Amino acid sequence: MNTQVTAMKLADEFTWIDGISKTSNVDRSAVEDILRRHGIRAQATVPRARKVAFTSISFSGEKEEIASHAEFQFNWQGLGPGLWAVMSDVNNRGKSSILNILKAALQGDFPNNIKPDIWRWLSKIDVDLRIDLINYRVSVEKQSGDQSTNAGQAKLSRQLEDDWTTLYEGDLPGLKGHVEDLFMEELGFTKIYAVNDSGTLYEHSWPAVASALFIGGNTESKAIFGELVVDGLPLRLLQLYIGLPWISTLTAITTAKKILAPTSRPFSDPLVTVRKHLKTVEEEIAAIRSKVPSAVERVDLRHHMTMLDTQLAEKQAKVGVTREALQLSIEALDRIRAEQAAQACLVQALSDERDAGYVFRNLRPERCPACEADFRIHPVQHKDENCILCKSALTHTDEVVSDDRLQAAAHDLEDINNVLKGEESKVSVARRELNKLTTARDALSSELEAAQNELRENSDDSELRFAELNATAKELKALLGSSDSPDLKTRQDKAVLDAAEKQTRELIDGLQTEILNDVADAIMRLSTTFGVRNLTEATLNGQGHLKLIQGGADTSFSKLTKGERLRVKIAAALAVVEVARARGLGRHPGLLILDSPGAEEVVDSDFHEMLANVSRVAQEMGGVQVLIGTIYRKELEEVVPHLNRRHAQGDAPLF
Repeated sequence: MNTQVTAMKLADEFTWIDGISKTSNVDRSAVEDILRRHGIRAQATVPRARKVAFTSISFSGEKEEIASHAEFQFNWQGLGPGLWAVMSDVNNRGKSSILNILKAALQGDFPNNIKPDIWRWLSKIDVDLRIDLINYRVSVEKQSGDQSTNAGQAKLSRQLEDDWTTLYEGDLPGLKGHVEDLFMEELGFTKIYAVNDSGTLYEHSWPAVASALFIGGNTESKAIFGELVVDGLPLRLLQLYIGLPWISTLTAITTAKKILAPTSRPFSDPLVTVRKHLKTVEEEIAAIRSKVPSAVERVDLRHHMTMLDTQLAEKQAKVGVTREALQLSIEALDRIRAEQAAQACLVQALSDERDAGYVFRNLRPERCPACEADFRIHPVQHKDENCILCKSALTHTDEVVSDDRLQAAAHDLEDINNVLKGEESKVSVARRELNKLTTARDALSSELEAAQNELRENSDDSELRFAELNATAKELKALLGSSDSPDLKTRQDKAVLDAAEKQTRELIDGLQTEILNDVADAIMRLSTTFGVRNLTEATLNGQGHLKLIQGGADTSFSKLTKGERLRVKIAAALAVVEVARARGLGRHPGLLILDSPGAEEVVDSDFHEMLANVSRVAQEMGGVQVLIGTIYRKELEEVVPHLNRRHAQGDAPLF
């Protein structure tokens, strides 16, 4: 049945353009020109899904912890399809950091969600992944200790046979665009365009598309697919991943209509009323500026407080580093002073010894020191300057007695004194620097506290009203700026685009409804298995909204608890893969990363069932890779193969 429906809906481009021409009553060649001018082309073929899987991750750096600095290295090779897990017995052991590095590599966006301290520690990152049979590598090198978001050099490479070809090599910010182009091209995705209130076109590209591959345990997002609910992204991502034919065409048509809409506004728009309303709004804004200047200034004050808080944190970190350096210098100074005192004592002792010998040698004894015989009775003359007692040669009394040991000791003392002066100067400089930093930090802290007090004391509703009026004025000005009446060409474009949208929706709606029903059924089945209680019905409409009946009451995905939303979101991701593969459609690359899926009120039995079904889906579909980061539970032993785990036991970190 599914194959017949698919074949029935795959109209050819000729028939599609012919239907647009007849519906809009515009010549076929003009229709083709209008579609080409607006970048709209027929996309009738069923897309082929390409499989993406990480094959390895390695990174290294140096930790800067309070007690010590230590080099670290993490290396996980041999990744592939299946269920893989990084786990620890306690929190804060690096699980999310590993998954965030994978996310940053997949999006080419560093540091992305990598914690600032981890990013500061890192010096080298290599992430290898495979798209179908082609290997790619994302590499980043930076200086460990550099926290700048633009720090480092990046490289994107592709392996052809045994050789690696460089696709990009340069500054870190440039990596994102090259990774984006690579994946959008390789996976066959098209950019999702949207138009703001002023008619300006903007796009959602690979980061938004890839966001549906990551599910965090503590997310506040109420989008069932991806992270954002704006611009109909949940539905558009669902359509992309399911791989419906004509979806890219329909997206291009609706985008072109939004761009055209401001210029095609009827001439009878109530401009007078709009201008009057704008004048009233501007007058109220001026009144707030004059009467309650604090309401206007509070926005700037909040920005200033954010800046002060950032500067205070940086200054406190510098104070800590400088204080530690000063303490080390003081300890070194104490050691040098002790060494100087000891050396000075040695010099003094050697000097005293030399002086005593000098005095004694210049004495001329008149009595024998042994028998006290008087030399004067039996005078004995010194001969040849030899001692009359020991016969040794005598030193002249007017000679300077040299002592090599004393000279060496004095030289060493001089060296120590020079080192001591240098260390004292170093300590003095460090003290001044610490005082300077402490003073600056205290000043920032006082300024921040004063700003907080000012904001708290002057808090009222004027700030909110001022913001509302500014937004209203902006919308009214945009409306007035786009109020020209449409010309003949614009009306013809609008007629063709309306007809193209009608023809394309007729080709999509039937198949899309069937597929959405299948996805909704799979979501309800998997969600119930994952522990969402009392679900009896699930409906996924054409706007991408999931309507549920829970405990007999009507509800929706956004109204579920955080724990229930997490489980339904995981179920939805798996349901899309499951349904798309079953129907032979889809662009889902078969990659899913779950961070802390057991953190949101999931009991052990539900957690076991959840992971068991994730593992089952991965095995049954083949080529699906699921990576999870979680606190260790016994239930993991049964569903995650031993070789597919990285487990930090006890208080040990993963890296």
